Amino acid sequence: MADLLRSRAFLESDLPLVANFDCGTEPWSQAASSWIASNRREGCAVASMARHGTRVFLYFNEAESLVGFSALGLTRWPHYPTAIAILVQIAIQREFQGKPDGTNEQKYSRQIMGDVIMRAHALDCDWLVLTVDPRNLAAINLYRSYQFEVFNGQTPRGHAKMQLRLK
Repeated sequence: MADLLRSRAFLESDLPLVANFDCGTEPWSQAASSWIASNRREGCAVASMARHGTRVFLYFNEAESLVGFSALGLTRWPHYPTAIAILVQIAIQREFQGKPDGTNEQKYSRQIMGDVIMRAHALDCDWLVLTVDPRNLAAINLYRSYQFEVFNGQTPRGHAKMQLRLK
């Protein structure tokens, strides 16, 4: 039987719950962990929610353990005539990466991506875009499995830009 995740909106009052969020030792993993757990004025989930209306979600397994989070927003980028959905951040705590055992569709990473794509469709945008550290091959492979394509060079930080056509 699959261990299905449930999601709920992240609130500033959840900061103690995510204070020890740990999705790994790689630079991109540490940045994601810090982004969700911080209450700084810039560069964190709480600030992104306040400033940009970013929608942040926490994901819990059936044992009520915090498995991961996602952050989705609306933005405008050059070369897109209308607003686009942007996957700002997605992460799974280290102890739950590659879990649960079973088929690919049951994996937490795929459950969270499916939820993100469903939420992006609800925003009525033509595109879902993201940026990813090119060394993060696991994430790139996950995104490619959902038909995301690399496009238009890199960001100033050297991250790859990827897009998924929603309509």
